[in-house]
Amino acid sequence: TVATGTSPTSVVRVADEPGPDANMSLSTIRLLQEWVGADADGIIGPRTSRALQARVGAPQTGRIDETAVRQLQQL
Repeated sequence: TVATGTSPTSVVRVADEPGPDANMSLSTIRLLQEWVGADADGIIGPRTSRALQARVGAPQTGRIDETAVRQLQQL
């Protein structure tokens, strides 16, 4: 579940994802999407999740899980 604001600095909550703090700014999400080669639309969905997982070598489930987050943190 993703809720977005209207300004580039709005905070986006990715409520279905694990972790102590799933808040990311829209600009951070777009930068992440550019880095993984996904459409930089500011919405974290299955395509962004799979692209991130592919980039960090995690299984591509379409959901950002603990494995992907751990591998991303090790970069």
